[in-house]
Formats: sequence, C-alpha cells, structure tokens
Amino acid sequence: MNKINCAVYVRKSTERGLEQEFNSLHNQEEACKAYIASQTYQGWEHFKTYEDGGISGGTMERPGLRKMLDDIKSGKVNIVVVYKVDRLSRSIMDFHHMMEEFKKYDCNFVSVTQAFDTSNSMGKLTLNMLLSFAQFEREVSSERVRDKIAATKAKGLWAGGMPIIGYDVVEKQLVVNEAEAPIVNEIFKKYLEANNMLEVCAWIKERGILTKRWTARHSKQVRGGKDIEVSYLHRMLRNPIYIGKIQHMAVGKIYEGKHQAIVPLELFQAVQDKLGRHYEKNAQRKEYTYSKCLFKKTLFDDLGNVFGITSTKKERRRFYYYSNRNGYSLPMGQLDEVVLENIQKILEVDLKGILPEDIKENLKFISNFNLEVSRKLVKKAICTKDEKTNKISVYISISKLIEYTESFQKDSGFIRKKFLKNDGGVSLSSDREYLIINLEFVLDNSKTTRLRAGCSKNILTVSKMNETLVRGIAYGWKFSKEMEQGKTATELEKESGLQKRRIYKYVNLKYLSPKIVKDIFENKNPRNFRLKELLELAEQSCFVKQEKHWNAI
Repeated sequence: MNKINCAVYVRKSTERGLEQEFNSLHNQEEACKAYIASQTYQGWEHFKTYEDGGISGGTMERPGLRKMLDDIKSGKVNIVVVYKVDRLSRSIMDFHHMMEEFKKYDCNFVSVTQAFDTSNSMGKLTLNMLLSFAQFEREVSSERVRDKIAATKAKGLWAGGMPIIGYDVVEKQLVVNEAEAPIVNEIFKKYLEANNMLEVCAWIKERGILTKRWTARHSKQVRGGKDIEVSYLHRMLRNPIYIGKIQHMAVGKIYEGKHQAIVPLELFQAVQDKLGRHYEKNAQRKEYTYSKCLFKKTLFDDLGNVFGITSTKKERRRFYYYSNRNGYSLPMGQLDEVVLENIQKILEVDLKGILPEDIKENLKFISNFNLEVSRKLVKKAICTKDEKTNKISVYISISKLIEYTESFQKDSGFIRKKFLKNDGGVSLSSDREYLIINLEFVLDNSKTTRLRAGCSKNILTVSKMNETLVRGIAYGWKFSKEMEQGKTATELEKESGLQKRRIYKYVNLKYLSPKIVKDIFENKNPRNFRLKELLELAEQSCFVKQEKHWNAI
C-alpha cells in the first residue's frame, strides 16, 4: 500500500490564550491527527503540522501556510487536513487560489468537522457555500467592532488602544495622571518657544522624558518607555484628547469627551496655529508644479509615447506624476530629484574623449547645474520598465553643454581641484550628439518607507535598495547571535521594538545562499530583490517556528 503524507494545518486569529499549556492549536491538531489515524487502512500518515498562531485568515501572508504550500509544490504533501474550512482561509479568492494550487500538484483537501468531497461538482458547491459564510462571518465581525468603536467615541468614551502620556486608563476610562500632566503642558509651551520639533525632542531627551509605559492586558507585556521621536511628538501636539475631546479619525469627527482636559484651550490652539503655518510652509516648499518640473514633453517610453503631467490631491496636498496613455505613472518630484542628482555627477567625472579638453577644464569652475540649466541640457529621456525594475536613459546635449561652459563666468571663486578617476557612481555612455546617463530604479509603495519630495511613491535606485537589504541581513545575524547566547524573542522584542514575527523573518536571512549575500554586499543584486522578497526567499531556506527551538540551542 502506498504511503500518503498528510499535512495538518492549524490556525488561530489572535494570540490570546496561546500561552496556555493546552490551547486551541493543540485541540485542532489532536482532532486532525485522530482523523488521520482513523484512515490508516488507506495508507494515511501524519507528515507534519503547520501552525500560524495569532494571524488572521483573511491574508495569505502566513509563515506556516507559506511553508506548507512550498512542501506541496515539492511533492512532500498529498493531503491537507484542517479542523474547519475557515482555518485554512476566510477569503473566497484566496481559497480558490489555494485549491488551484492543490489541484496542480495533485494534493487533496479534507476538513475534519465538515464532510464533503471536492472531486465532484456538488462537493465544490458545498465547499464554496461554507467558505462564503466564513468570509461573511469575518466581515460582519469587523463591522461590529467598527460600529462599537464609533458608538463608544461618539459618547466621548475611551475606546481602547495605547494610552498616552498624561493619562492613565482606570476601568476603561481616562484618568489624569497628576505627575505627568505638568510635563505635557511644559512640552506644549516649549514647542511655542522652539524653532522646530527636533529642538523640542532634544530638550525632552535631556530631561529624561519617555513615552508612556503600560502593560498589555492579555500578554502582561510592558510596552513603551522609549525616547520621544519627532513623529510621536507631532501626534501628541495634534491630539485633541488633551483638551477633553475624543477624535475618531476614521470618520474625521471630534466629540466632547468624558475625561478631564490637561492643556488649556488657548495654549492648544496656539500650538495648532504654529503647526498649521509650518505645514503650509512645508507644503509650498515641497509641492511641484508644471513650471518646476525637469521634463517638459521630453520624457518618453520605449514606444515613443510622451509623458504628460497629472496630479491628485489628498489632505490639502497635491501630488504630481509623469504619466502616459498606457498607464505608466512615475512620481514627478522624486524622478526629478534622482535625475538631477546624477546630472550633477557629470561635474565629477573625467569626460576624456567625450568633451574637448578646454571645455572639460571649464567644468572645473561650475559648482552645480540648477534646474533651469539642467532642463536646457536634457534633450530627451526614455523610460522603460520590466517586471521589477524601471530604467531611464537621459540624453544630455553635448552642444548645449559646451555652449553653457563657454558662456559661464569664471569669477565665482569656485575651482574643482580634480576630477574623479572612476565614473563617480554614474553610468555614462555617449554618441556624437549626446552624453547619456543610464539609471535603474524601483518604485517602492511600502507604507513603512518615508514619503519624499511630496510624492506618494518612492523611487529607489538599486544602490539605495541594496542598503536596505544589507541592513536587513545585519539585523538577521545580530538577532541570531543574541538568540544563540540565550536571549528569547520576547526580550529582543522589548529591546528592538520589532514584533516577534518580524524578528524571526530577519533571523531567516542568516540562511540565505552565500552567492546572493555576496552579490548584495557587492552592490549587484542581479535579481533586483526588495527586502520583502528577500525575506520570503529566506523563509523557503529556513523557517523559524517558535522560541523554544532557540532556547534549546
């Protein structure tokens, strides 16, 4: 009789109760193993248990699930056994995708408590009906929670979440902390006196003021107690809780709160006025317009389609893009920034054989090319994209460059001592008419990346992307070494501020192929990995299941 490998998959949406000696995951696993044992006469054998504790069934980003799918693709698993259908997924689209994968690799699916056969149309209908109700239940639960939060805030009550400095939470109500309330007022007053938030943060750090320390209700883990950064300070100064109000950001409303105010209304309003002026000033400085852009009908795709300029507006800010009729869109401010940065590098490159010697010498007297000059130098630019990367070739008119250097006055007092021997970090080629700058970049839409130059996408060159990868690999080696020395993931979570799941992902990077690591360190990255993709690749090499494994090393 042929052996049939059965994989058990167990999941729980929250971490609540996972610390118990016998929890929901253990219960699901026992039931599935018992079912497999009852089918021994058919050759069924338990192969492995894959678990995801504290992860929603509405996402495919689950380490245990990913590992199981990889084992299915490699032919190690013949049947997937779950306690209920919704343990595998609560999304119809994700479930159908997984069923297609199962079918492709000849893997069957069994639910212990719901009897059906997916080999016929009736069984598939039954399965889809069960899954529809699972997704419906998930969405109804989400709506119920949102409605409860909205109703609580409308009554001016604290709806839960992370407490803030100045208040304690007593019986689900905000109560003024008499020791912290004066500190909050001092911070508000200091901001009015200071020139910027960095100055206020430095002042706070000198006095040893930290973020609110609190203990999570279920895990009993102590959180907070860290340095106050600019982002935290900005949220604090904007928070209407300090004047006795409750804000519901999801609907954009502010309600009268039941708690006592800490900051006088006049002081709070003065701070908002100053923040508003600073915001307007920043918006004016960062906002790009058609008159400020580098490419005026000079940017094309590889098919010859010209890029026009479009814009969107969000929260009083306007975002500008280069876009063409094929839907190819690039953030204008950031693309200009990257290209201008590389045009400046022309001044640092030895252009021997490209420009006449006297013109090359004249470049030594130019400190930089401003936007207006750069726009005249750029004859055209061609942008292309493939699956992962974008490439742009910027054509600098050699005749215009010569014309500018000849007309440049040499009385600025600036003289560049010498040119760089290498290419100055810029990829150059040339023909008789043009000096061509070749750039490669990716568009990163990650929410964790700070927005730059007033755009809602981030253009990252390959070298900048590699810096992120190198930092991630360094984190992996650091966390791995500390775990081997006896530290737990919980301790690392407190020290680093990262979640355990993220720490495990970084540790997996230690087991990457040496060839990939070498390429990244040498700034090659031939496959143009982003950090997320590198973490997923590392999980295929080594998946760290739980903290007990590291404690046993």
